[in-house]
Amino acid sequence: MDGLVVASKFHPTKIVLRLLPFLATSRPFAVFCPYKEPLIDCYMKLKESGTCLMLRLSETWCRTLQVLPNRTHPMNNMSGTGGFILNGITSQPNQNYSNNFS
Repeated sequence: MDGLVVASKFHPTKIVLRLLPFLATSRPFAVFCPYKEPLIDCYMKLKESGTCLMLRLSETWCRTLQVLPNRTHPMNNMSGTGGFILNGITSQPNQNYSNNFS
């Protein structure tokens, strides 16, 4: 596969760990979840596995602005959050690196 996108309302860690081996090396992946805690768990598991680089967890919330002549302010009716995205790039685990610190 050339890329992976996962959007889940449930805990995405098992899904991601099962699908990542099918992703070629140096390919991007992204995981969306409305809650931060499942993605933090997924982030830690991917970090421990050593198969991913440039892992980044970010929030997708965006503030809409109302622009009028001589005044600008945020929209009054906005949602509290848009969710969170975990993204990164796959890599091959380096066996020598882990053996050097054993």
